[in-house]
Amino acid sequence: MKRLQEERGQAFLPDMPRIDGLEHVVDHLWQVGPTTGDGAVTHAELHYYQRNTGVELSEWEANAIRRLSVEYLNESHRATDPRYPSPWAEGEQVKVIATNTARNAIRALASL
Repeated sequence: MKRLQEERGQAFLPDMPRIDGLEHVVDHLWQVGPTTGDGAVTHAELHYYQRNTGVELSEWEANAIRRLSVEYLNESHRATDPRYPSPWAEGEQVKVIATNTARNAIRALASL
């Protein structure tokens, strides 16, 4: 994100995917975490979140929040590689990066 803001200006914010009908789940994710430092939000933390706030999450909502936390954490780790495409990367950019990654992997295998 920093790189894109440097290229396109500090005010740059990418279009985010639509989440019609799930806004409340994402709101809960941000209220709970989205992570616990280097770990994903646990079911125990969701339990105490519900207990402390009076919110009652359904099973699918709790599972969705946990899954979003895991994906958020995974993406944050992958994003440390400057060659990794942003989650909102556009078609041609993704193809170029995937091609370069595959070519480099084949070259690495060939040198074994």
